[in-house]
Amino acid sequence: MMGVPNDESPRKRLATIVGTFAGVIAVYGLVNAIFLSSIEEAEKTRSKYVDKYNTLKKLKDDKERLEKVWLANASHTFSFSDTLAKDLLQLELKRIALRHGFDSPNVKSTGGSRLGAKAIIKSPAVSVTLIGDYVKVMAFLQDVYRAPFLSQVTNLAITPLGPRYGRNNVKLDVTVETLVMPEKSRT
Repeated sequence: MMGVPNDESPRKRLATIVGTFAGVIAVYGLVNAIFLSSIEEAEKTRSKYVDKYNTLKKLKDDKERLEKVWLANASHTFSFSDTLAKDLLQLELKRIALRHGFDSPNVKSTGGSRLGAKAIIKSPAVSVTLIGDYVKVMAFLQDVYRAPFLSQVTNLAITPLGPRYGRNNVKLDVTVETLVMPEKSRT
């Protein structure tokens, strides 16, 4: 019977299509559960480790940069010993004063400070008193500011002495501090 439609044939095809579709979905779910979710988890883990690596690399780079800055700053200090640094600062300030014609500069050690409450960086101070021509006093100060060591003028007073001592004579009272940095640790 060729002319009579077979009701079973379209139903079979529909059942085959639905069954195939359900099978494909089941296979996809199985592949996803076994392979794709593992790949996604691995990608998340990889991303986490890449972030951690980048953070650690940045820390390492920062440490190396700070170490270079530290060593560069330490190379401009007199010593890692505050006593020796203070003595060398006094000698250097006397040398600068003598170079500008001050025969007997009054250079003496004064207090100093620590940078921060818990800091191990010290800042010993030396005070200098000079009496002389204003131009020579200014040249002395310029050389102190141009000196190759780390220093800071923390107190400065220039007082004119009046006509009795000469028209351009002044008294300079200056306090200069220098850094004493701790030695680099061996870590």
